[in-house]
Amino acid sequence: MSNKPQFRIMLVEDDPNFADWASLAFKKSGIDNIIEIMPRGEEAIKILKSDQNRYDVVIVDYKLPGLDGIEFIRILKEEGIDLPIVMLTGQGSEQIAVEALKLGAVDYLVKDPSTFRVLPAVVEKAYRQKQLEKLNRELQTKIMNQNRELAETNKKLMIYSKELIKSEKMASLLFFVRGISHEINNPLAGIVGFSELLLHKVEPADPIREDLEEIRRCAYRVKETVSKLAKFCGKEKQKTKPANIHEIFNEIMDYFQLQAENAGIEVIKDFCEQDPIVEGVAVDLQQAFMAIMVNAQKAMQKGGKLTLTTRMSGGNVEISFEDTGKGIKEEDLEKVFSPFFTTDRSGESSGLGLAVTYGTVKETKGEMKVRSVLGEGSTFTIVLPLYQKI
Repeated sequence: MSNKPQFRIMLVEDDPNFADWASLAFKKSGIDNIIEIMPRGEEAIKILKSDQNRYDVVIVDYKLPGLDGIEFIRILKEEGIDLPIVMLTGQGSEQIAVEALKLGAVDYLVKDPSTFRVLPAVVEKAYRQKQLEKLNRELQTKIMNQNRELAETNKKLMIYSKELIKSEKMASLLFFVRGISHEINNPLAGIVGFSELLLHKVEPADPIREDLEEIRRCAYRVKETVSKLAKFCGKEKQKTKPANIHEIFNEIMDYFQLQAENAGIEVIKDFCEQDPIVEGVAVDLQQAFMAIMVNAQKAMQKGGKLTLTTRMSGGNVEISFEDTGKGIKEEDLEKVFSPFFTTDRSGESSGLGLAVTYGTVKETKGEMKVRSVLGEGSTFTIVLPLYQKI
């Protein structure tokens, strides 16, 4: 059994005697019944254009009827047909050889008595060289793709590192908030208590009463703000319990409304009449809802409308966040809940906000989906099961 490689060869040659001798030379070298002879270049190009993978090597004579060998190689190059080509000619012209090699021919042979002896080896060499070139291109492409992937991974790791640092800073901040809220609440309780005491001592018509009432209102307002801040920022691992979705939104709006107004965004609340109660961690849901609303704000750089909707049906509450922002590309819709995915090219977004939100919704036994039209806006919808009393 021959160990010679089996090539599929196209021989473009109009001399039948030379073609027969060439076929015999390949047969003697161990390559048999895989050579196809084409007498005209036009016919050969037509076949190669329809299926270039049918052949491994092309041998073409320089002097052909109609289309010569140089023009034949030039057309193959223009058509993007990338096969190893060996040029044959009865004219030992160096100029023809140089031109053929410039156009992409791998080798060049002058027709003489020794041609048939060396032709199989030249064809095998041309095939091997082209295979090496192809392999080299594939390796270069693979390396470039891997480098891009490594660069992207490195970028994500850097962002993640920043997120971890931010998390550590946030943990320190939360500890500070919990501590300072306790310190503020102690003297605040005294202010509230003494203002109440003084209000009981002064007559209704006393001019100072109005000032005391203002002191009491301001004190209660500070107390409420500190309480909300500690609750929102200082969450620890908490057990689930009944949480009112409308109350969660009301607490969020204390922080979001001013941002929305400054950004020219109108917030519209279209809530159902009954209060939807779910079982979950209220602080987690606050932060999940806030993440969606902040994303909506970023999507409406020139202002717009954010409509918050709640509807109860079939034992669930459906919560929708509809913005009039730039929208999301269709091919990106399946990726929006993936960690590190972001359409923000500024490098400021970690791509974790919606992924964490999605996780929170899943932990609350809910579902989350998105629909969007590019240039018109997006709607994020969360479906949560209503709390069932046992």
